[in-house]
Amino acid sequence: MVAAHLEQLPDVLVLLVFFQAPAALAAFLLGLAVGRHQALGDIARHRRTLGGLQWATFTLGMLGGVVYAHASLEHSGSAYQILALGIDVITAPLLTAAYAATVLRLAPRDMYQPWCRR
Repeated sequence: MVAAHLEQLPDVLVLLVFFQAPAALAAFLLGLAVGRHQALGDIARHRRTLGGLQWATFTLGMLGGVVYAHASLEHSGSAYQILALGIDVITAPLLTAAYAATVLRLAPRDMYQPWCRR
């Protein structure tokens, strides 16, 4: 069992370096920019925008996930599965944005207000 995991380690490292690390760095830099510009300083003012963001990003993000799931189940090992993986990787941040917009809309005002008024 351990030997099988050690054999897969180089492949996992490639995925970490080329997929997960750039995405994590991008998310960090985006959060840093949002914090410096106090973009979330008044969430109540942006509730309508957050609702539109939820609708658009949930739709596109879920479609990307459905395409990848279909390709993995029905066309495993084909070029379509590789294309679907690319679509999923591109639409996954949209789904993350939808989750974040949902949390911001559902969170009580006192939860985020103290952080934004410094």
